[in-house]
Amino acid sequence: MGDPITDKVFEATDIIDGVTDLQKKKIRHGNLTPDNILIFEEINEPPYKNRLRAKISNLGSSSPSSDNLVLDTSTAGWRTPEEIKQKLTDEKSDLFGLGLVICFCLTASHAFGNDENVRHNIMDTSVTSRLSPVDKDFITGLLKALPDDRSVASSLLLHPTFWDDTTKAWFIWEINDLLHRLDWAEFNQFNLKKQLIFNGYQKWDCFIDHEVLMRYTKDFKNDYNEYSLQSLVKMFRNICAHLNE
Repeated sequence: MGDPITDKVFEATDIIDGVTDLQKKKIRHGNLTPDNILIFEEINEPPYKNRLRAKISNLGSSSPSSDNLVLDTSTAGWRTPEEIKQKLTDEKSDLFGLGLVICFCLTASHAFGNDENVRHNIMDTSVTSRLSPVDKDFITGLLKALPDDRSVASSLLLHPTFWDDTTKAWFIWEINDLLHRLDWAEFNQFNLKKQLIFNGYQKWDCFIDHEVLMRYTKDFKNDYNEYSLQSLVKMFRNICAHLNE
């Protein structure tokens, strides 16, 4: 089997591809839940590892996405706000269900809790699952109360949740170049003292492994400001440059 984290990303990618394909075919699934996702093992030839993959199943509740209907076919606890309110639904309702399923895939928990408050939390879109900031941004983009505010299926795989390590490293590299070109007097929104970045902490060094900090900053401690986003990105770029040498 492959790495558990990587398998989860593969599964999430497959589910997104499935919903995107349904939307291209003008089909609304109507009942996206973890029970309607089939997980199977993909057997690969060495040196490639076997992977867990996913397919969407149970299209018994599906309908043409061109039909704006008031549906009551989805599973209790996995309904969208518009279904709970018994309003018209369309293909964007599947995006809400997709957010719930992907969250379950990543965390093994319901985005809105596993108790009697699920319905209330869905209406308030109060996500309770423990997610990384990047994954939470991805999930909440799908779990908007208003269908028109939800992310577009065709662009979901461009989100940083699905970036590989090389893409992340190049992003940091490019951001570092951008920050050097900015007029910082006009760019106060990135000032860590003025925004609740890094979960409300003002200094970023507490989020970096101590051994990494010591290894890459011990000779240049004065070059880094723990309150500066620019310094944080600079350190990441220097680490990437060092690893590429």
